[in-house]
Amino acid sequence: MCRSMGKTNRGLNTLRKIMKPENERNFLSVHEVAAALGRSTRTVQRMIKSNVIKAYRLCGSWVISREDFQSFLNNLPSNY
Repeated sequence: MCRSMGKTNRGLNTLRKIMKPENERNFLSVHEVAAALGRSTRTVQRMIKSNVIKAYRLCGSWVISREDFQSFLNNLPSNY
């Protein structure tokens, strides 16, 4: 458990948004998204910062829900 989760419930609320009880691995790391897109982790971080990809901050790391990533892929322009 990260230290920030003990201070507020924000970490727990984020965790509840991205994780479903039936599937504890319902999120992707920045590295996994970068590999799936064939881009660098820095590019994915820029996409998160510019709100191109929806992500959540969890214990100091960014995570992307599978549902949000699938939505991102579905809305990609054909020339991407």
